[in-house]
Amino acid sequence: MLRRSAENRLLRPIINLLEANPRPSCSLVRAMVPHLPVLSRRNFTSGLIYLIFGRSLVAQRPRRIVSTAPSITEALFALDLGSQVVGVSQYCDFPPEVAQLPKVGTDIKPNLEAIARLAPDLVVLQTAPPDLTDRLRASHIEFVEVPHGTLNDVLAGIQIIAKSAGVSDRSVALVNGIKSSLQNIRKKARTAPSPHVIQARSWNLLAVGELWAASRGVHIPTVMRTGYIAGSILIAATIALTGPIGFVGLVVPHLVRTKVSADYRILLPSAFFFGGHYSQFATHLAA
Repeated sequence: MLRRSAENRLLRPIINLLEANPRPSCSLVRAMVPHLPVLSRRNFTSGLIYLIFGRSLVAQRPRRIVSTAPSITEALFALDLGSQVVGVSQYCDFPPEVAQLPKVGTDIKPNLEAIARLAPDLVVLQTAPPDLTDRLRASHIEFVEVPHGTLNDVLAGIQIIAKSAGVSDRSVALVNGIKSSLQNIRKKARTAPSPHVIQARSWNLLAVGELWAASRGVHIPTVMRTGYIAGSILIAATIALTGPIGFVGLVVPHLVRTKVSADYRILLPSAFFFGGHYSQFATHLAA
């Protein structure tokens, strides 16, 4: 037993060398030579196997992680992996310490060259186009994709990130904590008054693009469905009250967008105001 303990202590310098250099090289082997003659055959074999598979073993716990989206960055820090984050997207601003980290483009268009310069062990992406993932594979850069768009996607993404970083146990407590907090919010919301909210922010994000809106937490099917239903009801009510002349009011939102503002916080109330006056003016003019 004493001999085995001594051999384990002698094997430790080799393990330390491998952990510090996950990519074996000739210089690494030469650095190991002084430690080899005093090892038993079994421990020498164990060290050789570790050398051959050392890269894959070390890769289970990446030390240099690049995030390509704000939600991914926050998940990494929530999993206590902030010290391993070496690059973030240009929109990442929380927690405050990420402001000093190198930027690697946006979540929609990550900068592969900037990512490669950071020599990451792991790159965490939101669902990426095939050309980007192909270029990452060609550059031998490890990456993982996480879903986004719904609450369940966010929770699943946390678990995927934790597993890829070798800290799956941390995701359990984090996900359970989020679910518990959401449950408490839902209980309070049942007794709170329900305000009527115009989804101006969602429509503003959707105007930029569906992928952009989804990356910012907009549930596109719900917003689009709500817009179609509300628009249909408003058009039907307008025509029913004013007759065919009401169709002229359909041009008002486009006029307001070009002449006043494309911000839906201004566009929606302005369209109602100018639309009513425009329809009244058209009715008097037709009479």
